Amino acid sequence: MAKRRKNNYLNNADLLEEIKHCKIVGAERNELYISDKLTEYMYKLAHKISSSRNFINYTYKDEMIQESVVHALYKAFPNYDVSRSNPFSFFSTVIIYKFIEMIKKEKKILTLKEILIEKEIERIHMENDERL
Repeated sequence: MAKRRKNNYLNNADLLEEIKHCKIVGAERNELYISDKLTEYMYKLAHKISSSRNFINYTYKDEMIQESVVHALYKAFPNYDVSRSNPFSFFSTVIIYKFIEMIKKEKKILTLKEILIEKEIERIHMENDERL
């Protein structure tokens, strides 16, 4: 009996082939070329990573996915060397680091909001004390 091949959400060989195709077309056009298929692959990868236990409970998960896909396609993709044989690992790392960067940024914004709210509450209390 033949062994059934596991149907993964993203195949490393297909991803590498699509990257090579985009690099060739981009070189012919003398501009950055990103196909719909490559965009779909990056979205699938980012969505799957966002489902991991490290990133599952963030309320801004959709924004994290969008930002990481844009970052992977427009910042990391032009720098990717097609002689490497594992684009899955490369782009997974890029997406994970973008997620971490966004989490840090969101925590900084949240901390700033909390400080501003505390200061506003103190100001209101001082105004109420002055009236009495």
